[in-house]
Amino acid sequence: AVLPEALPHIQSGKLHALGLMAAQRTGTLPQTPTMAEAGAPEMNLSAWVGLLAPAKTPQAVIDRLQRAAHAALADADTKAKLAASGMEVAPGSSQQLKDSISQEIKVHAELVKAAGLVPQ
Repeated sequence: AVLPEALPHIQSGKLHALGLMAAQRTGTLPQTPTMAEAGAPEMNLSAWVGLLAPAKTPQAVIDRLQRAAHAALADADTKAKLAASGMEVAPGSSQQLKDSISQEIKVHAELVKAAGLVPQ
């Protein structure tokens, strides 16, 4: 499960987090190791949230949206609310998001192929 969904259950004691599928530990559960630390370095599939726009959106509009999103994410109350739900603020550029999505597609395609899954 992704951390924001699992966190209330972990905090209530209904679930025990064995490891995080992320590159580094989170401040929300600092005692929980990453899967790499637990001996499974290939298990690094963290969840993320991004803002997307239609393909032909002018760069000036993209830049304005990005500035507004970064300003909102810089707000202390916003950061605190996101952290309380298990999310960490990591604003980036539109190019970084494009690169991340491309990498995720590659990783998931390899997983699907390795599992022998076929479209139905």
